[in-house]
Amino acid sequence: MAKKKAFTKGKPKASKATKSPFKVADTKTKKKPKEVKSNLKKLKANVKAQQEKSDEKLKDLHQDMVVKKPTEAKKKPEKKKAAPATTRPVREKLTKMQVK
Repeated sequence: MAKKKAFTKGKPKASKATKSPFKVADTKTKKKPKEVKSNLKKLKANVKAQQEKSDEKLKDLHQDMVVKKPTEAKKKPEKKKAAPATTRPVREKLTKMQVK
């Protein structure tokens, strides 16, 4: 026995078998492929239905916004023309000024 102890004295004890990090621990809680497939089909159908509804709403909005509705011709109100400015007082002042 003394020989055995001396032989294993320098080596570390054998540890437990290391677990593989790639191994799935919960195999019982895994979902079955058929269940996943059916859930995906349901989700895809729901998404498709919602997309169609939103597309219809957007189409209506687009028509309201972009398609121009014929507008009634409106008469523009006539603008009153201002009376021509009187230039006589300015002309008189200019004639009185002496330009050198």
